Amino acid sequence: MHSKTDQPNRSNLRNWRTQLICPLIIILVSIILISQLYPFLATTQSPYRGWLTIEGWINDHSLKHAVKLYHAGSYYGILCTGGPLETGHYLTPYRTYPEMTAARLQHLGIPHASIHPIIATQVQRDRTYAAALALQKYLDQHALTNQPIHLITIGPHARRSHLLFRRALGPETPVGITALPDPDYPSKRWYAHSRGVRNVLSEAIAYFYAKMNSNP
Repeated sequence: MHSKTDQPNRSNLRNWRTQLICPLIIILVSIILISQLYPFLATTQSPYRGWLTIEGWINDHSLKHAVKLYHAGSYYGILCTGGPLETGHYLTPYRTYPEMTAARLQHLGIPHASIHPIIATQVQRDRTYAAALALQKYLDQHALTNQPIHLITIGPHARRSHLLFRRALGPETPVGITALPDPDYPSKRWYAHSRGVRNVLSEAIAYFYAKMNSNP
């Protein structure tokens, strides 16, 4: 038989186990989220052919990487997407990201005839979707809707870009994507860098908002 003093001891043991297990579960879930969030957002999916399509805001380091992909593949040409420059447009002859990136591509050796800037109208929100709609209009006008698009972007922006471009272009246009690494922080330790935390968490929120909001 167990004495009455054993009952409080058992209760204390159960409480102690509960207090230990809950923090361990929280820690385990946090570790899984940290390890899987960046790879989930920075998706890379085929097809890797057709029109190499570059989001015009990408940095110079990533643009050089995109040029290497272009030379390594067999593409019809390069499409540059985006809207007006947000900073310093009065210091440069270029007023939009596609025009600026087209000039950068020419400087990197891509022939002018192979580059097609596609300029989106200025909007205060949903700029990625506006760029995708401008691309859809261009493809429709030039009877290119069935030709594959290989979208180039940076890091955790990829999954949202892929979602919005597929939504804008429709099921007839295959859309692949490559997420180039962000040179400002290591992808495996994004949580240890302020820029990485800002980018990854903001992109996660923006992606799930876009996923749940069908317009866009």
